[in-house]
Amino acid sequence: RYHYEKSSWEGDETVKRFVLNSDHSQLYNKLCDSDILTGTCSWPNNTILDDDLECCSVECRVDTIRVVQVAPGVFYEHICWPCVQLAFLEDGKKIFGGSSNNYNMCAHPKMPVATESCCGLNTNNPTKVHVGCEYLGELVSYNSNTQRCSSITGANVCDDSGVDTNSCGECCRQVSVSTSSPKDNFFHWTNASCKMQLKVQIGGLAAIVLYPEQNATVIPYVNPDRQINYISLPWPKDVLGDEIFPTMDDDCGNGTCALLQNWTCLCDANVIESLVFSEMPTRDDVLTRLKIGSFEPDYFDIGDYKILESSTDVDVYTCEALGTLQTQYSRSP
Repeated sequence: RYHYEKSSWEGDETVKRFVLNSDHSQLYNKLCDSDILTGTCSWPNNTILDDDLECCSVECRVDTIRVVQVAPGVFYEHICWPCVQLAFLEDGKKIFGGSSNNYNMCAHPKMPVATESCCGLNTNNPTKVHVGCEYLGELVSYNSNTQRCSSITGANVCDDSGVDTNSCGECCRQVSVSTSSPKDNFFHWTNASCKMQLKVQIGGLAAIVLYPEQNATVIPYVNPDRQINYISLPWPKDVLGDEIFPTMDDDCGNGTCALLQNWTCLCDANVIESLVFSEMPTRDDVLTRLKIGSFEPDYFDIGDYKILESSTDVDVYTCEALGTLQTQYSRSP
């Protein structure tokens, strides 16, 4: 069985698949693992991609690969390495599920988490969205979605009024939503903004709630009025060791947050990036103060990470590949 594919698509020959080019695709050749003498593909059950591969044709157009087809009846699913996804975001964009724009939430514009969604192609209703896909289940980032729409004459990204189900063809199968199985739902990009806030209970537990632009209906598990999933946060402590967080007793942080009817405080959530170390840290400093792991620098392309400084037990690397300076600290075992 697939790990991430919808169970109803498994074994369905009508599903639009991502088919690799057997003549030019390096990924195809890697999965083929052909016999040296006969050239016949062995199609091993598991293949580890231990080197970077150049993309070919439509492979260069997609942000993500879920399942690829290499031969009739032969498929491979891409299993991603575990990766940290931060709970809080800034400059979020509204995405919606279903066909009627009544199932909304926020998404990070740099993450490939929603489908290709373009407006302006329905002359009778320009805000109706055309949902496209290179394969069923494809997800793209907001920037990739914007680029795709700009390459289509008359298309753009908008705060839509639902999906044009007469134009999406095979891709329409990723339009419906299920409230009983949220993991199978697909969402579509809009250009509307989306704000994240926190509801803080009396005991300090907090829930993430979302406020998309235009007062859109929010999905239940991040809905400001229906959210019941509360998490603990590492609040700062006073000299007596008590946690400091907004409560009704201090007017929700001296008015910083809003007091709600159920005695919770509603607060804006802002993401702040700041410098952790101003000088070379020790190994213990790195293990104590840095909470997010990363792949080894040599996992990336040559030149992506450059060593900045070294000590007996810590190496400091910098990366400017993503447009902002990022630092990685590597400690000895």
